[in-house]
Amino acid sequence: MPFLRINNTKINYVTGEDGITRGRKSLLFIHGGGGNHKAWLIALRHLKGDCNRIAIELPGHGESNGVGENDINKYSKWIREVIEGLSLETCFLIGHSMGGAITLSFSLRYPQYLDGIILVGTGAVLEVRPDIQNGIQNNFTDAVKLICKLAYSDRISPFFIEMGEKEMLRTRPEVFYGDICACNAFDVLKDIGRIEVPTLIVSGSEDKLTCPEYSHFLHENIKGSRLAIIRNAGHMVMIEKPREFNKEIEDFISNLPCRT
Repeated sequence: MPFLRINNTKINYVTGEDGITRGRKSLLFIHGGGGNHKAWLIALRHLKGDCNRIAIELPGHGESNGVGENDINKYSKWIREVIEGLSLETCFLIGHSMGGAITLSFSLRYPQYLDGIILVGTGAVLEVRPDIQNGIQNNFTDAVKLICKLAYSDRISPFFIEMGEKEMLRTRPEVFYGDICACNAFDVLKDIGRIEVPTLIVSGSEDKLTCPEYSHFLHENIKGSRLAIIRNAGHMVMIEKPREFNKEIEDFISNLPCRT
């Protein structure tokens, strides 16, 4: 697995099988709180189109070292460093849950790096349930089980829930708690009307963690945005309905005019 060295921190990233080619559009995927790049494996392997596909692991997550952050804006600074470290002039940012909050923050702070953004299962605020927040501190394993139970629709195979638990338990509790604090403090309700980059908003119709109303609010307040509600999917829509999810991304990117 390749990595970048940023501020003495090793940041891991994974690409599609064809790697990174200069001159192509680039898709940069950001995972959610307590997650890692594996949330994006299906997209990395099966998204169509002549694009670089890159999933990063935030500091303290997956194989990246470091201690994580407790502030969304600080995570957005890491994304800027990654984009520059990979020598990407511009890219599409694709963020899930907390990764979506990072994407929103980034688009408000550094729009010059962006061809567009894709917001997945996220919102302009991301207040975390008290039982989850307390559980991360006091009974980490049970809290992760609860999160993963809520993260998928009731239609999903238990296999995916078990795999989700396994991956999330790899994150150190203190890193995960920092993510929770970052989400709780996040609030761009008054700012999202300033976002001007092309925007796709994706939600599972049965999302229990960031309900579709969050996505509707984003769509109503981001001028020119496109909204896709994918039926019979929960918070992990990119895993539960990968064909539909990938098609939304492919259509969004292919229908955008070339950037001049």
